[in-house]
Amino acid sequence: MGKTIAQWKKSLKEHGMRLTPQRDAILEYLESTRSHPTAQEVYEEVRKRFPYVSRATVYNTLGTMTKLGLLVEIKRAAGAVRYETDPTPHANVICLRCGSVEDVPILAAPKVDLESMPGFEVVSTYVEIYGYCADCRKEMEEEEKARGIQEHFRDN
Repeated sequence: MGKTIAQWKKSLKEHGMRLTPQRDAILEYLESTRSHPTAQEVYEEVRKRFPYVSRATVYNTLGTMTKLGLLVEIKRAAGAVRYETDPTPHANVICLRCGSVEDVPILAAPKVDLESMPGFEVVSTYVEIYGYCADCRKEMEEEEKARGIQEHFRDN
């Protein structure tokens, strides 16, 4: 059992949550993945071990963990909320087309003027970088070429 899951279990117990085998399976899956899963993906993985686990158990556990600051929600305008499970400092690179999320190391800490916000206590820091992944860029280039060819034939 890694340090992360032990901290999660301790925090959940301290906040009155029972640690059932289903919740243990949720925590184990979250610790094992770096895929930034959606609640549905967590549910599907846990169902492999516990076919009768309820969606409510998964969603409530994720919601409580988010409220406690154990997970961070990665929200996009379109698409499902994904969960950040890696507590180590890093940035998330998020594709605006397919929604994939990848972790990249932070080489230098971002400089922020928190003195302008008296009384503000920093609990955690997350950096998000938006753009297009290599696969989507390639598809977009191919679509652009195909559009150009179609326009060429339509004009002639």
